[in-house]
Amino acid sequence: MELNFSIDEPVIVRSIDAASFGVAPENPDNTEALQRAVDYMAENPGTRLTFKKAVYRFAKEKQIEIRDVTDGMLDGGDSVFLWSEKGYFSVVNVCRFSAENMIIDWDWENRYRLADMIRVVRADEESVEFEHFEVDEVQRNVWKSVNQYDPEDLTPGVEFGKEYEINYFQPCVRSMEYPGGNHSIVHHDGLLQDMQPGEVYCLRYEMYGTNAFVVRESRHVTFRNVTIWSVPGMGWIITSATAYTHFDHCTVAKKPGRNANISATADSMHIGNSGGYVIVENCDFSFAGDDAINIHDNVGLITEKTDSRTFIIQTRLVCSEGDTVGILRDDILDMDFRAVVEKKEVLDGGRLQKIIFDRDLPEGCGVNWVTYNLKFSTMNYIFRNNYFHENRARGLLLGASRGLVENNVIYKTQGSAIWTVVDIEPRWSEGIGVRDLTIRNNKFISCDVNRWASCVYLRTLIPAGDSPSPVFRDITFENNLFEDCSGFAISLRSCGDITIRNNTFRLTHPRRLELPERGAVEIEKSSGIRLIDNTVVKTPYYQGPLTRNRYPHANKGVVRCTLDREPLTIYADSLDAYEVKGTKLVKDGQLSREA
Repeated sequence: MELNFSIDEPVIVRSIDAASFGVAPENPDNTEALQRAVDYMAENPGTRLTFKKAVYRFAKEKQIEIRDVTDGMLDGGDSVFLWSEKGYFSVVNVCRFSAENMIIDWDWENRYRLADMIRVVRADEESVEFEHFEVDEVQRNVWKSVNQYDPEDLTPGVEFGKEYEINYFQPCVRSMEYPGGNHSIVHHDGLLQDMQPGEVYCLRYEMYGTNAFVVRESRHVTFRNVTIWSVPGMGWIITSATAYTHFDHCTVAKKPGRNANISATADSMHIGNSGGYVIVENCDFSFAGDDAINIHDNVGLITEKTDSRTFIIQTRLVCSEGDTVGILRDDILDMDFRAVVEKKEVLDGGRLQKIIFDRDLPEGCGVNWVTYNLKFSTMNYIFRNNYFHENRARGLLLGASRGLVENNVIYKTQGSAIWTVVDIEPRWSEGIGVRDLTIRNNKFISCDVNRWASCVYLRTLIPAGDSPSPVFRDITFENNLFEDCSGFAISLRSCGDITIRNNTFRLTHPRRLELPERGAVEIEKSSGIRLIDNTVVKTPYYQGPLTRNRYPHANKGVVRCTLDREPLTIYADSLDAYEVKGTKLVKDGQLSREA
């Protein structure tokens, strides 16, 4: 699939120095001065706001609001914008606006650290002693998440790695003890009893505190040469029907030379409930506390039916009276039905909402059916020539249709390189299925370190279980390299019309647990899967070709393997679900010589 769209650049007719509004590196806080400057941009279309290269400090818990700007440019001149309170930028209702040549950072030295690397010194059934080896003194902030890292490379994730998220970690803590210096002791209820001396963890003091840039209700927005060294939250959020956004040569990374091992404490980029048309190219995202990019629209699960027009729905469905809503069955089959929100009432402290529609909803509509707002349309996106690496969680969460993902390298992500799901649970409700997605010419190397799922993972994670419907359709994987997968290279569930063509599967390094499905393909509740002209490299860690039924997959009973002696191992619940032809098995080293 080819996508052809562009993002308009601002038309600039004047330049003005931010110093004219009182912005200065010697100021302890530039919040109000910079707000005056961006207000001038709104009042004077076509303005380029410039900065002399320096460090500019912001010390108020207040966002810089860039609102109602037309044809404006914020040119940081390679300056550092340094926050010591949770402020950063809000961009609202702009058209043809760009932010360029900026570095965004948090003041670790003078405010507090966003995270620490910690090493287990001693552990027993009731307490664990840690060394905070990046610092001399431990700060006494609330611990929010503890995630195991590679003890040598200090990168997120490790085989059989452990993670203790905020919802589990905080309730388990009975008391904290600080014996002095850079040591701390956690007294717990037994949850941490599996920790072992020598293990290394990333301790996050912040997760979802604030965000560097939140863009709402805008069109034609460009970020170019913007670097985020750290933020107590996400790097970018693109939402509220924002359409046509462009990211070029942007970076999320640890600050060079800083004794710290995290950049954004949550996602590098989150795109949801937008108007779509997104280009991310030539970017480098790493060491974030969550996914590199998550793109999707939110949905709302129906939890209760009052009558044929009145339903209780999760507030994950963002809507207003007058909005048009679509309906998905509990297996995510789109009913192609539309209804208008006639009345809305928020319930249960904001967790649920009672919605009265302008007409009866389809027969059978009830609990576990799904609603989505047609005001949002997060589709049409291009991610190309990027490097996503060494972050917690996943690389790309592709929950949106009409996408082109090409010429990227995704390396050593803790979870899947590609995660394409409909994921509905109390904490989040994301996605309505994906169609028309091309993933080509990418390299997926050493991804899914913790073996959370598979390198590429397509599935419905919904109350009704795996959907028998083809929720993910018309998707092509072409000319990609799958190297050193921890488990399955590709896992397909609830899929239809999927082409896997001219890809290379190679295992070059061992794992402590060598699974027969390393580098294999899994197919369940799917049809029309075509595997054509792929290449498998025969290395010491390749366990094929396998014989059918030789390795039934754990917890699934007897799952049929591929055709006898087929080089690419395929686990499928039906041999009718797929066709395979033209697979080549080459010796290790032969591939590079032929190339």
